[in-house]
Amino acid sequence: MKSLYLIFVFSLGLGIQDCSSQNDSIVSKEVVTIEKTQSVKTISKPFWDKISIKKSFDSKTDDDEKAATISLTLPKDNDDIFKVNAGIGYTLGKLNDNKYNAVTGFFVYNKNNQIDKRQENYKLGINHNFVYFTKKDLGIINDNSLEYLNDNVKKAQSIIALSTLSIRSNSGKLIFESYAIRNSAFAYKLLPKIGLEYQSSYDAALPLEQGYYFRSYFNIGGAVLLKKRTVIETVEKTNSISYNSKGIELNREESEEVVLTETFSKKGLELIINYERRNSLLDNFDNNPNYTYLLKGELKLYPINNNNLSIGLSYNKGENPLEGLEKQEFWMLGFNFKK
Repeated sequence: MKSLYLIFVFSLGLGIQDCSSQNDSIVSKEVVTIEKTQSVKTISKPFWDKISIKKSFDSKTDDDEKAATISLTLPKDNDDIFKVNAGIGYTLGKLNDNKYNAVTGFFVYNKNNQIDKRQENYKLGINHNFVYFTKKDLGIINDNSLEYLNDNVKKAQSIIALSTLSIRSNSGKLIFESYAIRNSAFAYKLLPKIGLEYQSSYDAALPLEQGYYFRSYFNIGGAVLLKKRTVIETVEKTNSISYNSKGIELNREESEEVVLTETFSKKGLELIINYERRNSLLDNFDNNPNYTYLLKGELKLYPINNNNLSIGLSYNKGENPLEGLEKQEFWMLGFNFKK
């Protein structure tokens, strides 16, 4: 009898424990963040990715001064006013699968009849760009180009060989070549460059225009940038879910919170100033100047949220024999684009 009583008490205890465990619940929370951006599925286009559009391919740099420029005016009773400094390049290959060791073929066309001394020519060439990184983000850039220039103003043709050195660094106290990757409204970069140039002109309409130049080259310059303030809106959605011991959902509560994040990733207003000088080391011209120079400043406005499109006002004083630009001084307003 005593044994039956103990069995009854033990069974009763198990029943009470089971009922108690069924009423227990476990509360867990999960946080899901949803960003209000449209997801667009893109298809890889290897050919298009190898295309670049700029106004110069003498060096493969991030300098926005190289953006292509175009403008057109159609007067009623006068000749059309036309300006284009644009080119297209195709990356032929990346040596050793290294994006900092690439070969690019290009075609560039320059025409400007808005200035005192008309400019009209085209160039075909090939450029080899190599970056040697001495540290994680400090690199030395070497550009080598071989070009053919056909100048329609001088009625002459030229073979041009170039080699330049510059510095790349977008971290640290001094920033070279490309803007620092920082979430700041202000950015700057320095644009020093040195090099050697060889230009041989032939088949010229004027015999005095035929001959060769061997020149040293250097550029000092820089750029400052004011970025646009961009606010990214995200919604944090919190789900509070209650489960029982068997994993069955008992209750669900939802709450949302809007979070605003401020970034500075889009360009707003940019000022670029460059002074380049070429010194004659060796030539076979009697009246060749000892040096030539080009001073250029440009103020760019980026009206939309696209860093590759801008409206620019530029000031130019001097000459650039590699682009068929004769010595003169002028202001220019144009639409700039690059890829």
